[in-house]
Amino acid sequence: MSRVPLPGPRAIALVAAACCMLGCYVVSTHELRGEAPIALDPALAGAWRALDDDGEATEADAFTFTSHGDHYVLAIVGEEEVYEVTTARLGGHRYANAVEIGDEGGAIALFRYHVEGDELQIASLDRDAVARYAARGELIVSGDVADPARPLVLTSSSAQLEALLLAHGPLELFPGPGQSAFRIAKR
Repeated sequence: MSRVPLPGPRAIALVAAACCMLGCYVVSTHELRGEAPIALDPALAGAWRALDDDGEATEADAFTFTSHGDHYVLAIVGEEEVYEVTTARLGGHRYANAVEIGDEGGAIALFRYHVEGDELQIASLDRDAVARYAARGELIVSGDVADPARPLVLTSSSAQLEALLLAHGPLELFPGPGQSAFRIAKR
């Protein structure tokens, strides 16, 4: 899998919508592998649109997950960036690793997602939760934890992050429905 510098702010907002302000996000140097080899999750495949406050699909911000071998290609309407996305299962939850195609670097955007019918909920790592675990020595990060305008780079290994997720549950690090998770619907 190729690695990139930080994903674009619009892509983070569109795919995760976990942060309202530019730059208050977390990226990782390691992907989530899960309990089995990373495989495609057919529930992600297809075209998706954002939902408005009434739960209706909007015409804006459409994107598609297209299978390409052992990963998805994520394309966002109106954006040049294209992402390679792999999926993993861990403790009964689903996760996605997104890396911008064509750039060299080391940042991976990590997401927890849930598909129910034609609705997809996606949540990125919660910056404050990551900072709390880093302060306790349970996660390793680089970047200024006190500066929310700068991204945090999670440098803990895949095994360290996965052990923490299994011990504490994903809602400790990834917001749940009704918090800042992003809801989208299949077209």
